[in-house]
Amino acid sequence: MTVTLVPKISFSPVKRTQVPFRRAIRTSVKSSLLWSVAFGIVILSSSISYKSFYPTAASRKMLQSVFSTNVATNSLFGPAYHLDQIAGFTVFKSFFTLIIIGALWAIFLSSKALRGEEENLTWEHVIAGTTTLASATLQVIIGLTEAVVSMWVAITFVVYLGSMQSHLGFSFLQCAFFALAITSTPLLFISFGALASQLFAERKTVNIALGWLLGISYALRLVGDSGIGLHWLDYLSPIGWVELLHPMIDPKPIFLLPIFLCSGLCLAASVAMASRRDLGQSAVGVRTPSRISPKYLRSSLAFSFKLISTNLFSWLISISVTGLILARVAESVGSTITGSSVKTVLERIGGQGNGSNLFLGLSFVILAMLFAFMLLGQVLAMRAEESSGHLDTLLSKPISRLRWFGGRIMVLIASEFLVGLVSILLIWIVLATEHLGQGFTGVLLSIVNIMPPGILVAGCAIFAFGWFPTKTSLAGYGILAWSMMVEIIAGLGKSSQFLVDTSIFHQVSPYPAASINWKSAVIMTGIGVVGTLLGAYRFNKRDIGPT
Repeated sequence: MTVTLVPKISFSPVKRTQVPFRRAIRTSVKSSLLWSVAFGIVILSSSISYKSFYPTAASRKMLQSVFSTNVATNSLFGPAYHLDQIAGFTVFKSFFTLIIIGALWAIFLSSKALRGEEENLTWEHVIAGTTTLASATLQVIIGLTEAVVSMWVAITFVVYLGSMQSHLGFSFLQCAFFALAITSTPLLFISFGALASQLFAERKTVNIALGWLLGISYALRLVGDSGIGLHWLDYLSPIGWVELLHPMIDPKPIFLLPIFLCSGLCLAASVAMASRRDLGQSAVGVRTPSRISPKYLRSSLAFSFKLISTNLFSWLISISVTGLILARVAESVGSTITGSSVKTVLERIGGQGNGSNLFLGLSFVILAMLFAFMLLGQVLAMRAEESSGHLDTLLSKPISRLRWFGGRIMVLIASEFLVGLVSILLIWIVLATEHLGQGFTGVLLSIVNIMPPGILVAGCAIFAFGWFPTKTSLAGYGILAWSMMVEIIAGLGKSSQFLVDTSIFHQVSPYPAASINWKSAVIMTGIGVVGTLLGAYRFNKRDIGPT
């Protein structure tokens, strides 16, 4: 009789049940601390710049009188309170930028840690052990919440210590409540992300849904602050709740109640829904993949467009609406720029002319940033298609690597021109109705001005995709984060010209307030094209796989 010895497989139930929590902590706390430092620098730079741009009581009083009654700036950046004080100006200049960035960080983080991990089958072995799906979801939620708490603590101490060093006069409680107001938005959108991850079966659908929620929340708040008697809309918007906290100046902690209550209900509902479904399923339902039509296999261009059509439509709406809003308020905001710190900063990068032209120049730089994020998102979708294993299956069909790659690049280029043309056309119509004197040819040229940064970012990310696939996201977001940080530092005052030139957004002229920098446009486009070609060359030769 033959006896077969089966090796005993054992594991610690305690260690096993902590896997989702540990993964969530590992992926979230590090990024939260990095963003905390960046947020602290933005807050301190706003405070320090106030002392240099408005050194006298008269200049501060004029700043308060100009901005406090401007409906356009109140709609875009929130009501201006006590701009004759450092604290009031700091909130006005940095608050909305930080809460929007914080919301975006929370959206991508929560969707990746929950639906992304489930979609990539990371949880399959964990759930097969001693952990239930509800327990895993709860552990991830706790880990993400701890990341938000660590962000709150870090921002508080960075701002407070910086305030003491720079003699800004902020108290510890002021810094703590300001940091709490900033981090309340990530808390909200982590809870929304947890709930959306139970509702939808794909991470990209979760991101799109949360992006629309963020846009609608901002739009409700914008209308509420537009001075047309609809201030009650602020009470319906999560972004409005955060605005109503009024940090630094006249704090109103009562509005933490709807924030914490909504977050708690969403998180509790997420765990309850996870306990009632199977791994890979969703409340809305998993759509059964249909057979790929032969026409898509014959045309990699058509297949690539099919994959990104929903995401492209969302970006088209987002960029167009942003452009319309900026164009609509250009005349009103432009009247407040003269004599302000914004005009000084724009003049440093070549901006000249009246206030409306300067604001339009700044608006097109903002659109250039959005285009860069849009193109990078498409490159990251290419990487996600490979890491998920879908590309292996697709390439087993009669589609070559370069044919698939070329199709995605063609769609990337076509989508940039499509979104650019539509958004610029709408902006031109608004400017024409406002009689701001911008001809169609001049507005059309702005497309040439805002596209090169996105091409450069996409090219560098594609290069990384070909040579170092796991670093694709780092390469793209690294360039964007560095460029935005340099722009913030440049706003402080004198800084190294070499440092400033490393920002791709500094190379974008504030057209029409300045002539287009054709040299920089050609160089950035050239770098993007070379990076794309090198990435294609390497992609055609390397192994395909999740790593």
